[in-house]
Amino acid sequence: YGLDAGYGYISSQGQGGVALKALYAQINSQERVATSQTAPPLPKDDVHYEMLHPPGMAILVAVLHWLTHRPADLAVELVGLVLDSFAAVLLCWLVGDALSPEVGGITGLINAFFPPMAFGSAASRAPEGIMAVFIVGAVVCVWLAMNREQLRWLRWCLMGGGVLGVGCYFRPDY
Repeated sequence: YGLDAGYGYISSQGQGGVALKALYAQINSQERVATSQTAPPLPKDDVHYEMLHPPGMAILVAVLHWLTHRPADLAVELVGLVLDSFAAVLLCWLVGDALSPEVGGITGLINAFFPPMAFGSAASRAPEGIMAVFIVGAVVCVWLAMNREQLRWLRWCLMGGGVLGVGCYFRPDY
């Protein structure tokens, strides 16, 4: 929520961290919407611009909070649900194209209903929960690149690399 509050992509362990936790608690209790006009001033001691973690989840939370003016937890869960469902469909298509449609359908259902995946993929529990769609998407791009002429092969491989690059923004750590 620091991005919506106009603080930037920051981290803090001192008084700034206490202020960030208070802002998070106020947003989650729906007492406040984080904007640069409504957020309290941030104490400057021990505040650092975040350079160790990719900004994807912070940007996703900021955009969802800006769109809904509500805590982004549920919205992030819904985005994770949509992305995981899309990953299951992509996996179903990939295996169905490689082996047979029946095996692809079974693979998609196993992926969709695998209990540890359903629990662990919740983006609020672990940011790497939304990585499946990017990984499967890159594999699909490489699959589509196979047996193509040179220019289309290169296009699909570059698209697969781009999908993985976007996915790297959502990695929880380097």
